[in-house]
Amino acid sequence: VILGAAVALLFGLLFRLYLSRVGIPLTVLQFALGTVFGGIGLVWDVFDEFDNDVQYMDPHLIFFLFLPILIFESAFFCDIHVFGRIFWQSCILAGPGLLVATGLTALVMIAMYPGWTWLMALLYGAIVSATDPVAVVALLRELGCSKKLAILVEGESLL
Repeated sequence: VILGAAVALLFGLLFRLYLSRVGIPLTVLQFALGTVFGGIGLVWDVFDEFDNDVQYMDPHLIFFLFLPILIFESAFFCDIHVFGRIFWQSCILAGPGLLVATGLTALVMIAMYPGWTWLMALLYGAIVSATDPVAVVALLRELGCSKKLAILVEGESLL
């Protein structure tokens, strides 16, 4: 699993260097490669061993290894002065905003799947509504959006 992650990081770095010269966003290439590899995995059984490794991976590995790295990176590179000015806006997005998004997602899921209970729909809404800003903030910075917007999204996820 760790070797696979290292190879993926190496390819990501090489593709990022190449795409910075071409002008295509990295997320577009990642989507295309995921589609291609997913299609290959449906036709041939080349990813069976990898599926087994991921299936039996200890969930604490993600919680104690990958999550702290992502949180530290977001907090370390966040401009504290801009974050201080938009702190309350981030709090509104992180608290009531998340509750509203969870509720609206639950309403949509109840309408789409009448067999679902409210508990199932609310749990699904809570999982889907939580933000992971890594790709969003990277794309905002790549497109040259305002620093305030990027830190607002990043600050909301940190809170």
